[in-house]
Amino acid sequence: MHSIAVEYLRFGDDAGIARLSERYLCTVQSGELTTLQLNLTQAKLREAMRRLDYVNYRRGKADEVREEAESVLRQLLPRLQAFLPKVLAEAHGERRQVEIVTQALELAQLPFEVLEEADDNLIITRRIRLAWPLPPVARDVVPRVLFAWAEPRGMKVPHERHRELLDSFLADWKGSLTELDNASLDRLRDAIRSQEKPFTHIHVLAHGVGGETNTAFNLDAESPPDVFLGLQQGRDIERCTPADLANLFGAQTPRPAAFILATCDSGEVNPVQSGGTLAHALHRAGVPVVIASQFELTKTGSDRLVDVFLKNIIAGQDPRLALRACRNALRDTIDITYYDRVAVVGYVQLEEGIDIRLTERKLKINLARLKAISEAAGREISEARKGDTGQQAVARWTALVERFEEVRDDLTSLIAEFETDAHLKKSFEEETLGLLASSLKREAEAAWRLHQVVTDEKQQAYSLSVSRDRLEKAAGAYQRAARPSRDRHWVWVQWLTLKVVLNGPLTTHDTDWIVAGAAAGDSQDAWGFGSLIELQILATWLNEDEAKHRAESYMTQLVGCCAKKDPFPIQSTLDQLARYGDWWSMDTAYKLPKTVQTRAAHCHAFLEKLWDDRSKKP
Repeated sequence: MHSIAVEYLRFGDDAGIARLSERYLCTVQSGELTTLQLNLTQAKLREAMRRLDYVNYRRGKADEVREEAESVLRQLLPRLQAFLPKVLAEAHGERRQVEIVTQALELAQLPFEVLEEADDNLIITRRIRLAWPLPPVARDVVPRVLFAWAEPRGMKVPHERHRELLDSFLADWKGSLTELDNASLDRLRDAIRSQEKPFTHIHVLAHGVGGETNTAFNLDAESPPDVFLGLQQGRDIERCTPADLANLFGAQTPRPAAFILATCDSGEVNPVQSGGTLAHALHRAGVPVVIASQFELTKTGSDRLVDVFLKNIIAGQDPRLALRACRNALRDTIDITYYDRVAVVGYVQLEEGIDIRLTERKLKINLARLKAISEAAGREISEARKGDTGQQAVARWTALVERFEEVRDDLTSLIAEFETDAHLKKSFEEETLGLLASSLKREAEAAWRLHQVVTDEKQQAYSLSVSRDRLEKAAGAYQRAARPSRDRHWVWVQWLTLKVVLNGPLTTHDTDWIVAGAAAGDSQDAWGFGSLIELQILATWLNEDEAKHRAESYMTQLVGCCAKKDPFPIQSTLDQLARYGDWWSMDTAYKLPKTVQTRAAHCHAFLEKLWDDRSKKP
């Protein structure tokens, strides 16, 4: 994306008013330098902003108010276009971002966002020039989202609705959402600073409130802001200033990649007062992306900040594109969201090399999401084996098949994205193909279980054919995943397993078996011992005593690795061992040797007892 920075300089204080005679020094990223005049008085500009605020819809006839506001926008548009010399005319038809940089508060109040109305390829963002070096930012691919809300003295906010929206797209990321209800400033600060792993995104839903009228006047003190963030102490309003928000972070506290203020007037600027807005303060504190509203924000508009902007950036989209998509969504519902489309402002500090990093980050995010989905569905398979019957079982296995179909389709699309990029292909090929193979195998199992519980013969036959087809494809995907490296023992062992299931016993002292065993032995972790157990099952050339002794030794070490820790490797190994007996040996299409079946059954019983005995110990 073509990015153009335009900076407006006025000598003197940040605070000021728009005057016809005022001249601004304008610098454009390309090197252009000129002086400009706004040709608007502060009184005219303030009245224009008042007529845009959607609160007017409560006071008059909607059609009349809307036409008046549209008239304001039509009059502002050419003035703002003239205030950006040649920028809008350049690179016509190309997606581009115009970044407005200014410390002059009378300019910060301008609704530059209306410029997008005349150009589908334009994205308007704002930025405050920050001191370097910038503080650290939490940009992990696995999201950790803080949702804080407050509703003091009955000032209701739609927190249930926002929680539903967050749950809808964070469901794939188990444990990724932290909710802070009835938030006070201290609780919000503690939540941000106390995390071992910092939040990647913060979403605050609260009212913007005015100042207290009974505060003592101090001529030497800084003027209070027009808008405070309305958090709460008990049921009382706790008015948080921009400075309070700036102090949410410690000096070394990583900032979230994005901070959303679903708060009326959180981006509103009073140009005669210093210090800027709530959004200014957060951005100045080093938060690279801050989203806020210059006017009152509709409830539907606040929803779009979540289910369009936040959803898209968590999925890895460029925050500039996510911001434009959010404003477009607000335009689509103008009868409900009114002027949110020009009220929503985005303060954006681009990270270095963002265009190069975005593709890789998006792939990593989606790969992590799909891995979480696949593993969660794998756990559901374990649970579903334990006793669903009748229509309950049919519904559950059908849902699992459908879920794995979606994962497979997403993974296939993901692979297609990096097939043409040699660097990305090398970085992601092994892991993505391994995940695709695992998902195909689980889909094959879910289809097999479905074939066992449905009663309709055609449905039985179809489910069985799907199961066999997906297992064949899983074998191919495991082979492709294993090919680039001999170090990833897990995909090699899975490939060998399916080769035995589909084609019969391995040849004596199979070289792939030997190499996989060496790699698994080097790992010395739970997954390595799981691979070594399965290799003993597959090695039909070993005599029974030797294979049994080795497998039992590895199972003992596996249980030792997992004692008082995550039992998932144990359950995963038990599930894999069970497949030999209650799936592969039962399907007549497969060529699983009897020796392999017997060894798998023994290992399953031995490991199950071993883990059961260990679990009973204090």
